[in-house]
Amino acid sequence: MKKINHILFALIGLSAFFASCDRPMTFAEHLQAEERAIARFISENGFRILSSFPSDTIFQENEFFRDPITGVYFNIISRGLLFDENGNRFDENGNFLTEGELDRIAFGRELFVRFRGLNYFMTNDTILHSNDRMHDPVEMVFRGPVTFQTRSLYDAGVPAFIVPLQHIGYGGRVRMIVPFSMGFAGDRSRFQPAFFEEVDFRFERPWMGSRSAE
Repeated sequence: MKKINHILFALIGLSAFFASCDRPMTFAEHLQAEERAIARFISENGFRILSSFPSDTIFQENEFFRDPITGVYFNIISRGLLFDENGNRFDENGNFLTEGELDRIAFGRELFVRFRGLNYFMTNDTILHSNDRMHDPVEMVFRGPVTFQTRSLYDAGVPAFIVPLQHIGYGGRVRMIVPFSMGFAGDRSRFQPAFFEEVDFRFERPWMGSRSAE
């Protein structure tokens, strides 16, 4: 009788084990898996996560700041192009201005984002994706800073792209580690974080009377 009970309990245990293997991951488990994957990616690439944002906005190549609200990591490559009071970015000799102001994003203004080196590091996908040549830019309208409460305003695009805008201007370039909750719609549904080697920002140019991203 005891032998039969042991066999019965063993069968029950195996059934429970295989049932647990077949069940889908919970949202909390996806978050834990993502956290481990991001930590591993940061370690493997020798990235250094800053405890505070640089007051001069200057980053070393391997330095990233983690936005405490969204969990998005970013590194500023360039703050953007400088403009004079007339909206010119070139001097009389055709050179980029070395003095002037950054053209900042404003509420309701359209932004155009191109990227390269998109890496889904949590998968076996080794292809680096981009939209900087053949494809159209990601188009979004600035509706204020992104939080988990305002994220739905940007769900048609990439909510993470809004995060560094308070620190950069037109022509700004950043690198980003994006949690799945702040990525493309497909990434959110597949629970896939991503790394962007370079993200380039252009804004609608109101003084040109055009919606051009150039």
